[in-house]
Amino acid sequence: MSKPFWCVAAACLTFGASSASGQRPAPADSELARSAGHWVASGVSFQSGRATHPFAVDVKPMEHRLQISVPPELALPGGRTYQLDRAAPGVFRHVDGAGRVVEFSLKSATSASLLITGSGGDGRVTWQLTRS
Repeated sequence: MSKPFWCVAAACLTFGASSASGQRPAPADSELARSAGHWVASGVSFQSGRATHPFAVDVKPMEHRLQISVPPELALPGGRTYQLDRAAPGVFRHVDGAGRVVEFSLKSATSASLLITGSGGDGRVTWQLTRS
């Protein structure tokens, strides 16, 4: 075989080896990590029975989703815990079979909002949250 063939073959092998060695594992999803924590709607409380409760949610990353836990005293028809899928950058959403929506939107490292609607989009409530 001729010398030019070996030069081209060696160059291809070198390029392939250098590009493969330069690969790094994908970084952790920063929006999931930044969303994790205890979030509180400052100055917001709700009545359940005879007790007043502050409105707060706990957020945990779960693989490529967020798990949101709302106060059990809210007694939402969909339960207390929701698995939210990414809907857009910084926005995670769960929609159940009845059309209820739970949506968490990360605004900054210290602020977010939580939207909850009733069946079919009725009864829309949005809380502005800060990390506690």
